[in-house]
Amino acid sequence: MSSDQNEYMQDLKDRAKSDAEERTKYEQQRIFSYEKLRHSYSPWNVDAYYTDLLKRRSVTYRPKRNPSKNAARRDAKIGPISWLISRFNQDKKTKIDKVIKESQEQLQKETDEENRREYERCQQVNIRAKQRTDKQYDLFKKGDLTEVYEYFSAVVSNDDYSVDYRQHYNFSFNLDYDPKLKRILIDYRIPRIYEISDIKEWKCTKDLEVVPTHMSKKDFLPLYERILFDLVVRTTALIFDSDNMDVVSEVLFNAFTVYDEAPDRNTFLLSVIIPKNAYLRQDIKNYGFMSKQFISQMKQVRYLDDIHDDNPPSILADRPPIKQVIPIRTLLHD
Repeated sequence: MSSDQNEYMQDLKDRAKSDAEERTKYEQQRIFSYEKLRHSYSPWNVDAYYTDLLKRRSVTYRPKRNPSKNAARRDAKIGPISWLISRFNQDKKTKIDKVIKESQEQLQKETDEENRREYERCQQVNIRAKQRTDKQYDLFKKGDLTEVYEYFSAVVSNDDYSVDYRQHYNFSFNLDYDPKLKRILIDYRIPRIYEISDIKEWKCTKDLEVVPTHMSKKDFLPLYERILFDLVVRTTALIFDSDNMDVVSEVLFNAFTVYDEAPDRNTFLLSVIIPKNAYLRQDIKNYGFMSKQFISQMKQVRYLDDIHDDNPPSILADRPPIKQVIPIRTLLHD
């Protein structure tokens, strides 16, 4: 092999090696990003929510500009040539200027009247908007079902996170509120196990192909289970942290998914009631916090297997699991 060929082959090897290293770095970052999944969210504020709602309902008064002399001239049907000629004749100039002035004064009166009506319209719209928003705000503080539902639906639906480091996961959910129990019920569709990548690194073969190395089932299943429980903690914590009016005492969280192999069936994997007094924001940010361990301490919790077992149930890898959870209460029906 000539030196040129050797250089060419070495260049191919270096490129393949560099590609494998970059892809491996990406996988490492993706896996590391799961560590922040349970606590990297942005809570809402009820006051800010209704302030923004009022802002969107309100209108801004924008007065019409005062008429210019040119506008008055055009309104008086005096063309630019007639106006220009009048500049050289004092009598014509005086006459035309008087007509323009009268036209401008009349236009000003009309503009002032339009502006007055527009100002009053804006005032009325804003008064009604404030009255409506204040009423909704007061209803929310009293635990009104509709207002609480609308607010927390917006909170959860605007949550933005990734389960593969780059792409946003398009989740779906159903939510309800019980004013008597001060309970949020949420049926939350979590990622299916095959929606989470099991690639841990990339390697370069002798043929200079860059191929993935996959995690073993023993390593991957705990990762998937951790994501499941972290999403439960994340969403529940987001609800509690967004409840600065204390209208929520507990969250009934149902984690379910729908498998390609059973598209007409909602498969429930977890059902748990988490009281607000069991949650502490600073705890879930601790490095050693374990979502599964935290949820296992709840009085009402149902899981595929023994939730106190550190190891994930093997059926969690099935599509779908032969056994599924019967939710404590749900809004979904097969």
